[in-house]
Amino acid sequence: MRTRPDDPGLVVEMRRTGCEGICPIYRLTVHGDGRVVYDGDFHVKIQGRRESRLTPAQLARLRRTLAEHVKPEVIYGERERNWYTCPHGGIDLAGVVLLAPEVGVSEPICYVNQVLMRESPSLGGVDYLIEEIVGSHRWAGCSDDWKGFGGC
Repeated sequence: MRTRPDDPGLVVEMRRTGCEGICPIYRLTVHGDGRVVYDGDFHVKIQGRRESRLTPAQLARLRRTLAEHVKPEVIYGERERNWYTCPHGGIDLAGVVLLAPEVGVSEPICYVNQVLMRESPSLGGVDYLIEEIVGSHRWAGCSDDWKGFGGC
């Protein structure tokens, strides 16, 4: 991840990693002033960098969502610690890398995108909730497999 974990303006940074196939690869970064930065790499509707801004209400909703779904005591707890180690353990499976210093996740965590395997999403689907709030589908696009997730 390019953003430093000690960046005082960072709310969340999320990256989708590739798979053996056509999984989208991109990064979303949201700053405390509401600025959103999207960097699209592969298998996305728009490659390259795009920026937008969240309204104060959207930013507040994002912060509440992170606080509700991303619990450091669970992620870093004895039972789950290895599950969220980077890189994730699923070879050739799409993954998520998440950094959320505002809620205590100051080092990136990684996990497999369970939705693509037709299973319940990790961390209550926080990655899809982030995408829905940010509206990243306008840049990343929507896969048929993802309908109902990320605002698609």
